[in-house]
Amino acid sequence: EWYRLLGKIRSEYSAFAKGKYEEVCAEHGTFAYKRFDETSEVFIGINIGEMRRELHFSGELKNLLDGKTYNKVYNFCPNSNCN
Repeated sequence: EWYRLLGKIRSEYSAFAKGKYEEVCAEHGTFAYKRFDETSEVFIGINIGEMRRELHFSGELKNLLDGKTYNKVYNFCPNSNCN
């Protein structure tokens, strides 16, 4: 199920296959980058640290894994756990 979801997301956003790469942040166990092309832009974020980290951005961001939408701030939580 997990791999099907990832495959579906990858096929829906051309930036994954042919987009340019730009690092957004890399500090304190958090790494985020974006891939973009003429038709789509995607952010990928990973937190292997022990603390929650925030990514600040302009506009709106949609989490493609759960469908939630965020405005201006996204929390990167270790192990996807923001409790």
